[in-house]
Amino acid sequence: MIEMTRQRFVELVGEFVKTRKDGDFEIRQIFLAFDVNNTGFLQVEDLKNILAEVAPHLDNGLAQGMFDKVDLDRDGRISFRDFEKIMRRAI
Repeated sequence: MIEMTRQRFVELVGEFVKTRKDGDFEIRQIFLAFDVNNTGFLQVEDLKNILAEVAPHLDNGLAQGMFDKVDLDRDGRISFRDFEKIMRRAI
């Protein structure tokens, strides 16, 4: 079993973004794909639901840990600004 760590997730998405010409557009599109409720931010449940779809074998604790590392301002949600900062570190 391959563990999906925050770092590995950022690397994978970073590789995707690097192959595109307009990184700003791609980062926004990835964020919007995660923001299925169109709230303008991500909550831990959004991340858990996405991970359950793409990697159902992963523990929910991993989603919470990843969320906590990305929630830079510790407000319990990931804003586009938080998401963009993490994504730009990967590029």
